[in-house]
Amino acid sequence: MAEESFRYRAGKELYEFLRPQPYGFFVSYKQLRDILGEDPQGNGRSVILRVRNWLLERDDKLLLCKIGEGYYIAQPEEHPEFSAARQESSKKQARVAL
Repeated sequence: MAEESFRYRAGKELYEFLRPQPYGFFVSYKQLRDILGEDPQGNGRSVILRVRNWLLERDDKLLLCKIGEGYYIAQPEEHPEFSAARQESSKKQARVAL
C-alpha cells in the first residue's frame, strides 16, 4: 500500500511538471529518474504511462518516447499517427481474443 501511494505521488508530481510545458518539450530519462525516484525504463514506466493517459485525457497532450533518450510532448500533428497505430494494435488484440 505504501509503495502504491508513493508511486501515485510521483505520478502526480510528474503530471504537474509536464502539464504546463509546451508542445515539443523534452524530458530526459535522468530527469524522470529524479522526479519519480525510480528507473523510468524499469518500474517507473508504469507511472509514466499513467501520466501519459492523464495528459491526453485532461490536457489533450500526448507524451511520446524518444527511444534511449526520454519522452517529449508531441506536436498536435503527431496525434493522428499515434491514434492509428493504437487502433491497429487494438484490432490485432481483438482478433487474437476471438
